[in-house]
Amino acid sequence: MMATCSVCFEDLPSDFAVCSLNNCKLHFACAGTSEATWRKSGNKRTWKCPPCRASGPKVPDPAPVTGEELRQFMGEVRTQMKVLKDLEELKPMVVSLEESVQHMSNQYDDLMSELKSQGTTVKQLEKQVETLTETAKEKDNVIVGLKERLNEVEQYARNKNLEISGIQEVKNENLKDIMCVLSTILQIDYKPDDVDVIHRIPSRNPKVPAKIVAQFTQRSKRNLWLQNKKHGIVSSDVTSSEENTKVYISEHLTAEWKKLLWMTKQKGRELGYKAIWYRDGKIFVKKDFNVKEVIRITTERDLAKL
Repeated sequence: MMATCSVCFEDLPSDFAVCSLNNCKLHFACAGTSEATWRKSGNKRTWKCPPCRASGPKVPDPAPVTGEELRQFMGEVRTQMKVLKDLEELKPMVVSLEESVQHMSNQYDDLMSELKSQGTTVKQLEKQVETLTETAKEKDNVIVGLKERLNEVEQYARNKNLEISGIQEVKNENLKDIMCVLSTILQIDYKPDDVDVIHRIPSRNPKVPAKIVAQFTQRSKRNLWLQNKKHGIVSSDVTSSEENTKVYISEHLTAEWKKLLWMTKQKGRELGYKAIWYRDGKIFVKKDFNVKEVIRITTERDLAKL
């Protein structure tokens, strides 16, 4: 029997890369190298393929968020938001004080003699402005932190969800039947009971098919689909539709994570980064497929690392 690639499952030619860890066999392209580089390499006996390197020690999944914990967290959020609202009322005062300081600075030379006696007052006022400015900065940091935490909680709630785009909607369709057909194409052992909830999300663009979101009963079953997803599948392969729109399978991201991933790809491509991907609520960037250094992006501020 002809050997197949451990990544794309296609037949292998006479020469291919072999992993020293689990004896995986891969096309050179799937191994992230070239035939010429492989032949010249002196570490074939210790070389490990990308899937085996990626399957190293895993960080255990965090404990599920209980309803009581979520209620307590939301109570803390509401308390913090009230504090922030009070701080927000100080902002006009800060702006007014900054304008006053600027005005005094412009006339400082002419009023120097008169202000000598009021030097202490001016210093106190400047100290108040500095304190209020620091308070405003702290408020902004608190707001950013709360937004990031809320986004993390929302994304964690989707860790069993799968998003499928590109499948044209047909009359009287059964989404679980579509999942069965798609699982056969992906060679996945799938049962309808693996999915708890499945529905379409309306698209803002009428020309784009509504995405399908499936919530699995177990995260491991969802991950199996992500591991076995393939390129080249079109809508007509799955439904009776004659449209050949490309079908994509991915994690179900929040709007904030989608925005951050898009921004990362935009900046990464401008700077020449060749590897940008998303996995388990994290965005990763590498300058090149062959380098070891990986940059993790969790907020917009992390884009400065690129």
